[in-house]
Amino acid sequence: VPMTMQTFVVLLLGISLGPKVGTMSVILYLAEGILGIPVFSNSPEKGSGIIYFTGPTMGYLIGFIFASFLAAKINYKSNKIKHFLFHDPSKNKLQHFLQAIFLILFL
Repeated sequence: VPMTMQTFVVLLLGISLGPKVGTMSVILYLAEGILGIPVFSNSPEKGSGIIYFTGPTMGYLIGFIFASFLAAKINYKSNKIKHFLFHDPSKNKLQHFLQAIFLILFL
């Protein structure tokens, strides 16, 4: 099984972009793969386009849509991620440190 960051990015898109835009970006990602752009893992070796999409990982790829939407809905209610990323950390030095670590690692 190849190591990819697909699942992480799908959840991150849902959390950061919201339910509508996050889900649509995942649908666009899947549409790119269906059209033949090699965005899926091991897509050149196993074929590309609709042939790869209808293979054994089709359910997993369709699950990306639901995962992104569900992650966005859960975050939308609590809004903890946006509060963590965009809150003014001047009063809390620990939060400022954690935001700096996050920015260094993920951006």
